[in-house]
Amino acid sequence: MSVNSHTSSLFHYTKSCDDVISILQQGLKFSYCKEKFTDEICVGIPMICFCDIPISRNEEHSEHYGNYAIGFTKRHLIYISKRLINPVNYILSERQIKGALLLRDIANAEKEELSALIKEKEQEGAPKIKLSLKGKKFEGVETDYSSGIGFLKSMLDGDDWYRKAISLIGFMKRYEDTRKKGVYINYNECEWRIVLPENVKLLDGTLCEWFWSEKEYDEWRTGRKDKFVNIDPIPFDIMDITTIIVPTEVDKMVLTRRLSKLKKLCGWDLSKEGRTYLLSKIISSEYIKKNF
Repeated sequence: MSVNSHTSSLFHYTKSCDDVISILQQGLKFSYCKEKFTDEICVGIPMICFCDIPISRNEEHSEHYGNYAIGFTKRHLIYISKRLINPVNYILSERQIKGALLLRDIANAEKEELSALIKEKEQEGAPKIKLSLKGKKFEGVETDYSSGIGFLKSMLDGDDWYRKAISLIGFMKRYEDTRKKGVYINYNECEWRIVLPENVKLLDGTLCEWFWSEKEYDEWRTGRKDKFVNIDPIPFDIMDITTIIVPTEVDKMVLTRRLSKLKKLCGWDLSKEGRTYLLSKIISSEYIKKNF
């Protein structure tokens, strides 16, 4: 008989009962997390984090990320995130992150070169054009057939390189870090992420930005009005919730009282049967330690 060291649920940890209620009412929201790969390389990435550590072994994880958690079925999160969710790639060498950044820089250089060529054609009086291809919108200028095909190929190649680089960087994390208590093994977190790609359109019409330095991230963290990214939360169905973890049996009673009055789940009306289902999913870490 094989023993699986990972759960069939993905747990999203948080720090308070209020956070649990907010997630249930509104859905899962994106926020920026800092990934420091080297002293020089630091990226602020909009994401939602999960882990698949068995509940009976979550003590170290909950110390870092909070004593409350909601468990979701892996299958649902893979489906609803349109496969933008992945386990984290824990890296030992700087070569991987530097390679991904090089790919991003190549794509940026390609975009800058194209912008210069388009500006040159505009100065020559070429009319502006807009086109859509594979769901992407591009702006440019009219030109002859052969060079136009070259422009289009370069735009598509640059866009493809950039998306690949972002995908690689978004799911990277150092294998270990040095913290106040000594060496911390990130690999033990068994992390999964849903990463919001850069340049996705937000609700206010602006484009999602990533922070490409520690300074940019720190400026956002200290000056932010809202810790969440301005985009629709990821919804879930009540049957996709497998577990709701609280620290103690007293906390379980508190959450039970609050959930018994809950009227909405991800913005949808919650039935009496739905509330009963949610209440059946609450379990305390205190109870698990004593009985499992």
